[in-house]
Amino acid sequence: MNRRGFTLVETIIYVALFASAIGVLSSVFVSSLRTDKLTEQQHELLQTRRLIEIRLREAVEQAGIISSPSAGTSDTLTVDGGAFANGAQTFTVAGQTLYYQDGSASAVAITPSSLDITSFAVTRIASSPPGVGVSFTIATQDTATTQSFDSMFSVFLRYE
Repeated sequence: MNRRGFTLVETIIYVALFASAIGVLSSVFVSSLRTDKLTEQQHELLQTRRLIEIRLREAVEQAGIISSPSAGTSDTLTVDGGAFANGAQTFTVAGQTLYYQDGSASAVAITPSSLDITSFAVTRIASSPPGVGVSFTIATQDTATTQSFDSMFSVFLRYE
């Protein structure tokens, strides 16, 4: 018997195998997209955390005076004196965004709009030279893949 083409059963089997392969490949692709998004968010969180820590450390180390908090804990850090040409430098959180203000200039957001500062506390360390302990939590705004990092460090004035 001379057969030309495929039988119906063979065609159904081939279509089923092809559909299964496409399904597996699609799920792998979707999974890799999710992983890529999580990696990008994590990178942004780490970079922003690093930026915040560097800015706060530089401000305190270059300051002559820690104005706020004068004692205890506060949600604002204000340093003055030292190498600041425009006056006091202030770091504070408003609306889950960390802002930096140089003297009387307008406050500038340090954190990108895609991230939230969910907690920010500055504790005065009474020592010689004086310093502050800073703790904050930074989180993504994406409710499907929320990630957050806690950061805590201490920094002291270079000179008293």
